[in-house]
Amino acid sequence: TALHPKLCASCGGTLEARAIKVYERRSGALRIVNGVPAFVCGRCGEEWIAGPILDEIGRIVDERAPDQEEKIPAYHFTRTREVLAA
Repeated sequence: TALHPKLCASCGGTLEARAIKVYERRSGALRIVNGVPAFVCGRCGEEWIAGPILDEIGRIVDERAPDQEEKIPAYHFTRTREVLAA
């Protein structure tokens, strides 16, 4: 069914049900939602999340207080101009 696909749309590999971590950016801030039910391709790693689950993630981020706070290291890629100019 649409909520339980069997094959990866990208490579045709088998999808496995897993709980994953989703990163959601809202108002310039990064939010993390842990334990999201998803299907992950065993071959290419593509992740598929059902529409109703995506809607629920939006509600969680918009309406709930965080369960915990995490520090996220941030890095700057210093060779951007060099790479883009090549």
